[in-house]
Amino acid sequence: MGRRWSIWFGEWRGPPPLGRKQGAKVLSNMSFATTEDRLTSEVVRLFEECPQLSGAVIANSDGLVLASQGTLFKESAAAVATHLIAEMDSCMKIMDQGVVTEAMIWTAKGPWYVTRIGEANNILALGGTQEMQAGMLRHMAFLASGRFAACLAEVGELV
Repeated sequence: MGRRWSIWFGEWRGPPPLGRKQGAKVLSNMSFATTEDRLTSEVVRLFEECPQLSGAVIANSDGLVLASQGTLFKESAAAVATHLIAEMDSCMKIMDQGVVTEAMIWTAKGPWYVTRIGEANNILALGGTQEMQAGMLRHMAFLASGRFAACLAEVGELV
């Protein structure tokens, strides 16, 4: 097991990568062909850190999948998450409350958390199993959205 970021503890865990000194400048030795590859790698890492997740999807503002993992229909989940945020935005604007930044949804199969990523209109939706506590899901989504925003910024997807 190599060195990796732990969303549970908010710090790096494990031994330093081979061939690098601890404390030295860490450069990414992974080159990703596309934004989707980079985001998928981060989503897979998220699932490794928390096995109680049932699904995750990152979508752009049009509802198109940027990355997905877990037991869900990725195109449907991306479209639904984007639509939910857009509909809640419309309802909250009627009450002069501004845009929705995040929402927690409880279902028979477990909680779902939907949030915006960074300043762009990209959407992250995370689903948990019935055993997962909603607070933990929200905390994980908060930490993960920062990582995903950094990935998108690196490849120029965020403005």
